[in-house]
Amino acid sequence: MARINLHDIEQYLIDFYELEPDQIAVLLTEMSGSIKKRLQELEMSLAEEDPDHIATAAHALKGTLLNFGLIDLAETCSIIDKGSKEGSSSMQSISELFITLRRTLIPVTEAVGGE
Repeated sequence: MARINLHDIEQYLIDFYELEPDQIAVLLTEMSGSIKKRLQELEMSLAEEDPDHIATAAHALKGTLLNFGLIDLAETCSIIDKGSKEGSSSMQSISELFITLRRTLIPVTEAVGGE
C-alpha cells in the first residue's frame, strides 16, 4: 500500500470539494476521528470473526476513505468486505490486510489529532 501524504488529501479536498484551508483543517480532524472509529469497529469484528459485521465495518470504512480520495485504501476495504463472505478460510488473509491498512492510516489517525 502506498504511503499517505496529508498534503495530497488536502489538495484532493480543495480540488474536489472546493474547500477553504480552514474548512479543510476541521474536516481532517473529523476524518481522523471517523477513521479511528471505523478501524476500531473493523478490528472488533475481526476479533469476533463475525463475517456480517466485518463486511459492514469494511464497507463503512471504504465510504469514509473514498470521501477523502483514498481510493487504493478503499479498494483494500472492498477486498476485506468480499473476503469476509468467503468464510473462515480467508480470515487470516483479511486480518493481515487489516493490519497493513491500519498501519498505512497512521499518518491520518495520529498526525491530524482526531479523537
